Amino acid sequence: MPPPPFLEMFLRRTLSVLASLSLALGGCTNAAAPQPNKLEKITVAYMPIPDNAALFIARERGFFAQEGLEIEPKEIRGLAEAVPKLLSGAWQFSLANYVTFFQVEEKQPGKLRLVADAYQAKKNTFSLMVKKDSPLKSLKDLKWSGSGPKKRIGVATPQSVATLTTEITLATEKDLNKDDIEFVFIKLPDMPQAVERGSKHGGVDVGWEVEPYITDSASQYSARQLADAASGPTDQFPIAGWAVSTTWVSADPGQVRQRADVVARFQRALSRGQQIAATDRSAVTAILPTYAHIEPAKASVIALGSFPTTLEGRRLQRVADAMLQFGYLTSGKPINAENVIWRSPLASSSPSVSSSTGATP
Repeated sequence: MPPPPFLEMFLRRTLSVLASLSLALGGCTNAAAPQPNKLEKITVAYMPIPDNAALFIARERGFFAQEGLEIEPKEIRGLAEAVPKLLSGAWQFSLANYVTFFQVEEKQPGKLRLVADAYQAKKNTFSLMVKKDSPLKSLKDLKWSGSGPKKRIGVATPQSVATLTTEITLATEKDLNKDDIEFVFIKLPDMPQAVERGSKHGGVDVGWEVEPYITDSASQYSARQLADAASGPTDQFPIAGWAVSTTWVSADPGQVRQRADVVARFQRALSRGQQIAATDRSAVTAILPTYAHIEPAKASVIALGSFPTTLEGRRLQRVADAMLQFGYLTSGKPINAENVIWRSPLASSSPSVSSSTGATP
């Protein structure tokens, strides 16, 4: 039997009220639910070498996440590969070897700025290696007689930290310079084999090498060091730092302050990683296999440079002055290294360039 009309109407109204109340309460619950914090993604170019250790230590230990940043790493072969992306603003940060950086600054001033130091040479960071039975015993043996073939020195790229430190090292020997030798361009992983073959068999007489290839040369081929290219005038020579794209920072005038804040947060997180790299060899040894294609056993024995915890123009000036002296600056004009360091519009919240606490500006 159907319910009386008045009862049916009462039930319909009651159900309608309950449904509305349920929706209202559900809406209130959803509105009050906490939303997960969304990390801001930034693209950072790196190379698979020890110089980048602080970046990956900071990433692994959550320092970037604590600053609200998510790192998207892009592997590159060198700064030159990253420059177009940086100049367009598509990428935000990159590891920058200082030789290439100053060349970019000379041609396109102000497009990149340094926000942190990364790596500095120490004894045996760079080695000029020769095969075990090479007749070359010292640098003076590289002197060209004036006729016949010159000695061939393998380097990874032209006009680079490899060629510059080699030229500086050659100049320590009286009357010896780049005119006495021939630079040959060989990929770093192929350098140990090129040294072993020798110039008479399509290789080189000398190879400019870094780790882990110095260790590979010695362990696999019993190669020996002709000269340490990270001593004397190249002792503690600045190698690389971190650069930011000023194109990206200033692309949208309405976002300059927000993006400058991203730079400050990147600096803070990276600084924490750099402090660890500078003081804990085991942390560097552990992180290298995760990005640098270096086996754990090898990571524990290779010679490492140092990880500076401050960015100082006076140190970088050594690179700019050497480049001017050896003709790497085509204009022939000096560059003031102080002027290439990032100066944030958020000056009060940006880390100090000479911070004694180890902040890496």
